[in-house]
Amino acid sequence: MNKWELSRRQLLKDLGLGAACLPLLDAGVSKAADVKKNLFIVAATEGYRASNWQPADGPLTGPLPKSCTALEKHKADLIFLHNMANKAFTGCGACGHGAYGTIYSTLSPKGGSGEYAEPNGPTLDQVIAKSLGSDSGRISFHAAVQIQLPPSLGGPGHNHAFWTGAGQPINPELDPYKTYADMFGGAKAPGAGMPVDDTAAKNVLARKQSILDFVKGSLDRFKMRLGTDDRMIVDGHFSSIRELEQQLTSAGSIDTSACGSMPPGMFNITDNTQYEKIYDAYISIMVSAIRCGVTHVATLQLADATGDAVNFGAFVPGVPAKGTGYKTAFRNWHDLGHNPVLGGVDHKQIVDQWWMGKLSVMIDKLKASPAAGGSGTIFDNSVVLWGNHMHEGSDHGSQAIPWLLAGKAGGYFKTGQCVGGGNTTAVAANLCEAMGVSMHPFGSSNSALKA
Repeated sequence: MNKWELSRRQLLKDLGLGAACLPLLDAGVSKAADVKKNLFIVAATEGYRASNWQPADGPLTGPLPKSCTALEKHKADLIFLHNMANKAFTGCGACGHGAYGTIYSTLSPKGGSGEYAEPNGPTLDQVIAKSLGSDSGRISFHAAVQIQLPPSLGGPGHNHAFWTGAGQPINPELDPYKTYADMFGGAKAPGAGMPVDDTAAKNVLARKQSILDFVKGSLDRFKMRLGTDDRMIVDGHFSSIRELEQQLTSAGSIDTSACGSMPPGMFNITDNTQYEKIYDAYISIMVSAIRCGVTHVATLQLADATGDAVNFGAFVPGVPAKGTGYKTAFRNWHDLGHNPVLGGVDHKQIVDQWWMGKLSVMIDKLKASPAAGGSGTIFDNSVVLWGNHMHEGSDHGSQAIPWLLAGKAGGYFKTGQCVGGGNTTAVAANLCEAMGVSMHPFGSSNSALKA
C-alpha cells in the first residue's frame, strides 16, 4: 500500500468522512498492473420488443434499431447478446418470471417458493467480488429501486436477484438518503461527534448544504499537497458529490403523512412517481463507490420479477398513466409486457428506448470519471452487464435471454458486435475471465466475445 493510501485514510478518519468522499489517486508509486477492474450489473425485467431492440448478428456497422438510438455513440463499446439459453432454469421455457432469482447464478436452482426458484450457490457478482476483495471491507454494493412497494409478492426468488449462497439472498439498499449518509458521512458527522444517520443526512441536504461544506478548509489544504492532475481528479469528484446532493434535494412529492417527517424539498422514496429520481441517485452513488475504491462490484435492481409497482406513465414521455388494469391501474412493467400496444401505440417499445437512453447516460458518466492515477477513465477498465431474466414479457420466455454488455474491461471483450445463441453460463465465465477471476463455477466461456 502506498503513502497516498495511508494519508487518504488518515484524512478521512480525522474528518469523520466516508471513503466515498475522496477518489483514489496515484502518488507515483502505483502501477498500471495494480489497477483492478470493475463490474456493474443492472437487473431489468420483462425483456424487450426484439424487433426494435436487437441488431443483426455480426459487427454493428449500420444504425442501431429504434429502441437503441441513444446508444449509437457508444456502439463501438457494446456487445448485444440474444437468444441465450438459461441453464439455471430449464424446467419451464415459458416461466421467465420464475427465473428472476437465478439468472445471475447460472447454476441448477435449489428450489424456492412456488414459481420462483432460488440459486444453489453464489451469484456471478459474488463469485467475482469475493475474488477481487476490497480495501474498504465492502466487497460489493447492492441497491434497488422500489422493489418493496406493493403489489410485490415478497418471496426471496421474486425480489432478490443477487445471493451470497444457497438460501442467502442479498437485501439491497432502498433508500439513497441512508446510503448517502453511510457511504459519504462515515462513522461521524463532519465536525461533530455524533453518528450519522439518514435523518441527519436529510437535514443537511434539506438546508441545501453539502457534506463538503463542513470540511472545506481541511480538504482545500489537503489538495495543496497534490499534483495538478490529482487536484483535477479531486475537484471533479467534489463536483460529482454536489451533483448527487442536488439530485437528492430536487423538489419532489413531499410526504406530509407523518407530521412533517420529510424535510422540505426531499422526494419521497415510497412514491412511485419518484422512481426515476431514485434510479438516477443510485447510478451516481454506484459510480462514486467504484471511483473511490469502496468496491469493485456494484449491482442495481430496477424492479422485482414482474415490475408491477413501476408506474412508467409518471415519468416516461409518451406512456399513459393508466394501463389495461393488469395488476395495477397504471402502465406498469408487467402490463407493458403482456399488452405492449395500447391505442395503436407500442408503449413497451417506448419504455425499452427510454431505458437504453438511461444506459447511455450511465456510460457517459463512466467515461467522464477519471481512473485512479488519472490514466484513462473508469469505463476503460469496467464492464456493465445490463441484464434481463426474460425474452419478452408477452411470451414469458426463459430460454431466449437478451443481455447487453458495455465496456471492454481493459481490452478483454471484442465489442462492437451482436452475438446470438449460446448461453448465459458461458457469458458469466467470460465476465469472470475479464475480471481476472480464474476459479469460477461457470465452465467454458464464449470465445466469440474475446478480443
